[in-house]
Amino acid sequence: MSELDVSEFADGERGVEEPTKEVDGGMAPTVSIEEVGIVRPIKVVALLSMIIGVILLSLAIAASGWIRGDNKAEGLWAVCYDDVNETGVINCMDNESRIGSLDWMDACRAMSIVALMGGFAGFIVGTIGVTSSELKMKPCFYTTAIVLMFLSSLPILITLITFAKRFVEENQPETWSVGWPYVLSIITLTLYLASAVIFIVDKNADEIVLCEVSSANEENGIEEATDV
Repeated sequence: MSELDVSEFADGERGVEEPTKEVDGGMAPTVSIEEVGIVRPIKVVALLSMIIGVILLSLAIAASGWIRGDNKAEGLWAVCYDDVNETGVINCMDNESRIGSLDWMDACRAMSIVALMGGFAGFIVGTIGVTSSELKMKPCFYTTAIVLMFLSSLPILITLITFAKRFVEENQPETWSVGWPYVLSIITLTLYLASAVIFIVDKNADEIVLCEVSSANEENGIEEATDV
């Protein structure tokens, strides 16, 4: 049974209460066993990895400058050129005006959006699993979140490889480098995989503790004591 917990929530009383007996001066204590669900910190870390990955991927998708070669930088939606007449001036336009095939660019766009939606869905399902009081359903939610995060990682990996490969093939720059949006996509891939692995490792961990609750009825009210 795990002893780690961040917050506790009652999952209903289970067990059998001992009968209450009359004694001098009032009633004898009633003892019952209560199951209390706990939230494990490692699963909170997994959820944070998911949502941070979703935010970073959103920024990467919206930005230009995934890869820069010579005087040109390109992202999923725009391509930018350095102005040859003015130093420090950059002119950007939609990718539709670029020289080269748009088929692979459209595929990269679609896969990035699928990865974004899949990561967000995994975060929602994982959150439901962590906060749910239905202990028997928790493994189902965790398994679904694991599958979603692995499936969402695959489009990111394909996009990263395809984008770099095709950019270099089409432009054949003398030198080229990746920009911060490309780096954010790599970080997102790492966070997605890390969150899935964390859920796999901790999926079947105990998430309940048994508490012994005793109460005594007195003339002035009810006293309760909980022993975890």
